[in-house]
Amino acid sequence: MPLALEDRQPIPVEHVGTDRHRFDSWTTQARDGFNGLSDFDWRYSHFRKTSGYMAQALDGLWARAPYLHNGSVPTLADLLRAPAIAKTFTVGYDVYDQQRVGFVSDGPDSKAAGRPSTPGCPATGIRATSTGPRCRKRTSACCLEF
Repeated sequence: MPLALEDRQPIPVEHVGTDRHRFDSWTTQARDGFNGLSDFDWRYSHFRKTSGYMAQALDGLWARAPYLHNGSVPTLADLLRAPAIAKTFTVGYDVYDQQRVGFVSDGPDSKAAGRPSTPGCPATGIRATSTGPRCRKRTSACCLEF
């Protein structure tokens, strides 16, 4: 039986073994700022500073690109083909790539509509990630279809 949202506990940042920059950038001041937004008909009220990362449910994963905790992988196809992850890609373009499972992140149209994301660039706070062995093309295609 899955845990209720309020019963889930954060995974300690030391256990995740990731870069601390993104984790440390979410401060209690940032939390208070988000929870205090009142310019809209709706309000944030449940943001909190924790001792680690909260694992997200996988439903709707196809619509959550870019992937990984730090947004360093533009599509699920790129994730399965690691370590060949793009050095730079575009985020913010809202055209969905059904074959690669993620938003279109390359080409002139995405560059015109989006903004560059550079994993490994200190200015973005995104660190390039090595996600493990490369999957064979057929295996990757089967995983994406599933």
